[in-house]
This record gives sequence, structure tokens and C-alpha cells, in this order.
Amino acid sequence: MDKYSRQIGAFGMETMSKLITLKALIVGLKGVGIETAKNLTLAGPGRVSLHDNAPTTMEDLGSNFFLTESEVGQGRAEVCAPKLQELNSMVSVRCVGGELSEEVVGDHDVVVMTLGNIEELKRWSTFCHERGIAFISCEVRGVVGYAFSDFNTHTIKDKTGEAPVTR
Repeated sequence: MDKYSRQIGAFGMETMSKLITLKALIVGLKGVGIETAKNLTLAGPGRVSLHDNAPTTMEDLGSNFFLTESEVGQGRAEVCAPKLQELNSMVSVRCVGGELSEEVVGDHDVVVMTLGNIEELKRWSTFCHERGIAFISCEVRGVVGYAFSDFNTHTIKDKTGEAPVTR
């Protein structure tokens, strides 16, 4: 725990104890996905799983700082996993290949999706919610972006009693 002493001071021992056993799945390793993977790996969860089978393109080099021109054509997750692992040897960083399955998603405590169409996002959000898995979906497209989170344990209290505005 010496390595995480500053985080223990900031988060507390109980939170840090939960973090070091956390299993996170990150789907999509473009800008938001790789930044999330980097920050999470540095924080020290038990496991970070990466899912992004898409081949690296020249365009990816502008948003994913781990990718290089010589890696164009290789799978993003395969290229990024060893580089993320170098950031923190206390974290297990692994690639999840193939199609995203319920078995894979269900083996995690939190899922961060940075890719997918609305139908896929709704499907995985419902799947995670029903199983008590935290679900985060976010993406940035230039100056426009969105974030959605469902941690299954929050209560919204509206002081006016009116129905909340949702979009």
C-alpha cells in the first residue's frame, strides 16, 4: 500500500481497498477511452480489460497518444495493453478480443463504453443495471460530447416535486 499512500490519504482506506479489487472494462480506445484507461490504470484497480478490435488508422494517431505510425493496421487494444501495463505493474491490464459478450461484460464491476450505437448502448446499459454493474457511456466528437452514468445506488431528490427534465 506504500505505492498508493497519497491516494489513501485522499480517498481513505475503505475506498482504496475497493479500488484495488475493482475490475473495469473499457470499450473503445479512441481519445476518451485511452485517457480513461490511462487514468484508471494509474489509480490502481485490480484489473483493466480493454476491448477494441478495430485496426489502428492514421486518424487514431491524433487522439490516442499510445499509438504510432508503425502500428497502423494493428488492433488498438492489442497495441495499447502492454503500454498501459508499463504504467502500473500492480494492475492487470488485458485485452478482450472477439465480440463483446455477456460473459465478458458480466465479469466486471464497471463498464466504460466510448463506442457504440444507441441500440448497443441501451442493451449494455440495461444488462449492467440488472446485474448491479456500474455503467458509464461517454464520447467526444470535436466540440460536442456526452456522458451517461448509472451506478445503481444513487437517489435523485427534486426539491420542486416536478418531474426532472431528461433528454
